[in-house]
Amino acid sequence: MKIKNLFLGLLGVVTLTLSSCDNEADLSMIENTKTVSFSASVGSPLTRATATKWESGDAIGVYALNDGKKLASANVYDGKENIKYTTTSTGTSGSFTAAEASKAIKLPGSGDKLDFVAYYPYAQTVSDYKVAVDVSNQTDLTAIDFLYATKAGVSKNTSTTVNLTFNHKLSRVVIELKKEGTISLDGAKIKFKNAITDAKLVLKDGTVEKGSNKADVEAKMDDTAHTGTVILIPGQKMSELAVEVKLTDGKTYSWTPIAAKDYTLESGKSAKYVLTLTEGNVNANVNGSGINNWDNAGGNGQGTGTLDPQTTSFTTDKTELAFTSAAGDDNVKITANPNTTTWTAVSSETWAKVSPANGTGSGDLKVSVEENTASTERTATVTITPNKGKAVTVTVKQAGKQAAAQGTTTVEKLDNSNLTKKYKDDSFVGVNGITWTYVQSRDENEDKNGSGIDGKAIMLRSEAKGSKITSSTISKGIKSFSVKMYKGYTGKGNRQIEVFINGESKGKSEKFDDNDAHTFKIDNINISGDFTIEIKNVTSKQVIIDDITWESME
Repeated sequence: MKIKNLFLGLLGVVTLTLSSCDNEADLSMIENTKTVSFSASVGSPLTRATATKWESGDAIGVYALNDGKKLASANVYDGKENIKYTTTSTGTSGSFTAAEASKAIKLPGSGDKLDFVAYYPYAQTVSDYKVAVDVSNQTDLTAIDFLYATKAGVSKNTSTTVNLTFNHKLSRVVIELKKEGTISLDGAKIKFKNAITDAKLVLKDGTVEKGSNKADVEAKMDDTAHTGTVILIPGQKMSELAVEVKLTDGKTYSWTPIAAKDYTLESGKSAKYVLTLTEGNVNANVNGSGINNWDNAGGNGQGTGTLDPQTTSFTTDKTELAFTSAAGDDNVKITANPNTTTWTAVSSETWAKVSPANGTGSGDLKVSVEENTASTERTATVTITPNKGKAVTVTVKQAGKQAAAQGTTTVEKLDNSNLTKKYKDDSFVGVNGITWTYVQSRDENEDKNGSGIDGKAIMLRSEAKGSKITSSTISKGIKSFSVKMYKGYTGKGNRQIEVFINGESKGKSEKFDDNDAHTFKIDNINISGDFTIEIKNVTSKQVIIDDITWESME
């Protein structure tokens, strides 16, 4: 129905009567081949304060039932269920006919009685005789003013006029704003937070099944009367809602009905609350907080609530910051409206610092953390408090210092080598299943220099001969490398090797010309995945190597 501001009046019943009398609505039936039109009028007493006219296109849904039967498919008369009746006229009375003439309801020629169930507004789809209700959009209150009516025992022998009395099935709440001091109420907005927005109107008995979807609902405002009106789902407690009033000067007032005077929203009932806004944090009177039938404007109770003027908005773009164990910083963006809002920021922990410690209006807050040398995560709370309104908290989490990942250490001791006393080119499978290929190399010469060689080793002849040893492909990456070196034979001259990983030189060892054991170590290679090792003699003198060792990345 497009009748404006359906819930803004004081009375809760729409009467549709099937006669031409004032204040009644006349619903026409088709008696056999005789068509009887119906007209509907909305007169005094009114259910709407500012709109008393039907508008073209207003529609109701009507079900015809066999006499004395409940609404069910088996009891529907002549298939007449959810028949759409509309009006094409505009005014306090309008002529209603079936939207499709072929579907018009006909009274039985036999004189048998029919019962009727009707509802408003018409819905094209009705499932299981339940009409879906959605009050999330309050822009047009008439579109969500669900009405229900029944009539029993109608026949052509009694009257072709069916009197339908419609009742409101949802609940109405009206907030009237008053003020003290210089506060301006012009342009004020009222929001109901945490309101249930879905339900089903059960046509079998006219009850309302409450849904579970919740959202913030904007009230329909009357800027002249400074009232906000909402139509809500019955069954929800007012204490579960929060009423927020926003003024154009940037102030926000919040109020939640006190539980001690709690009220559960009732079908067909209207609650009215008068909230007086002040310029300070004071108790505000909630006058006439009674619940009335829509045909009774009187109050039957009162309560008190606190209206706390707050900044219109004070928010941050982040509620949590996450840091690694290393020292670092990050910014939190503060948005304050109005921009004259002052605020302070403090951290609960000394290792997390904020800058600046106070400010005015919107801006960035820098949060800096020191290095976390412990192995466990730590948490701090940064609290940002505006001079008016609620504080905002930001949780700061910093990971603990992780121990360096430990790879696997592998040692190739060359004990499986097939080296002999003669220089040659060949290969062997080492103790770790890796194939080692060598060029112009021989065995350790029985450690005749007494250098302390443990078991087998390999002697690389000289750079000129291309002496080297190379591995097959090794997996799991390489983090570090080391190899033991010894002097081969007794001739004077420096010995030195060069190590290659994946064909790339990782450095040359120190030069030596003594019979001591030397270790060449290379750290921080850090190559992931597959790799190869190659060791070359880069001098003209023999050098013995043993215990080829590396640490994997995994």
